[in-house]
Amino acid sequence: MTIWKKTCWLAIAVLTAAMVTIMAQNAETALFTPSVQWERRNDREALLTVTFAMADNSYIYENQLKVTAPSGVKVISAGGDEPSVQEGEESRVFRGDFTRKYRLQGALTTPLTVAVSFQGCSDGVCMLPETVQFALGEAAEGQAVVAADPQAE
Repeated sequence: MTIWKKTCWLAIAVLTAAMVTIMAQNAETALFTPSVQWERRNDREALLTVTFAMADNSYIYENQLKVTAPSGVKVISAGGDEPSVQEGEESRVFRGDFTRKYRLQGALTTPLTVAVSFQGCSDGVCMLPETVQFALGEAAEGQAVVAADPQAE
């Protein structure tokens, strides 16, 4: 095979791999779509609601779902939809669309960035763990505000 043909085949292989990677990332994003809204209770406490819109046959492991905030802000689970036990395992998973609530306590200066980390699976194939950051804008006491566009890491 000539160098020209080898170069062409290599270029085709690289482009194909890049396209597959991009398509997989887009498919993963479509499988698990988190959103957040927050309601400020006072200067030191707020309620954060995290909602996932999920594709059919998709699930997220409970122990892989984490919400974090900057230093000085405590994140406390405050209920929401409960996970179910994964068939044949002891793991608990969220299936279908679900909502979880968290209390935020501490220095709630805005904009406040919270991160939602999770690992989702679809039809038995698990994706890489993902973290999505949300910038929480100003909210008056007692008013719920949807976060700005998320930024995936």
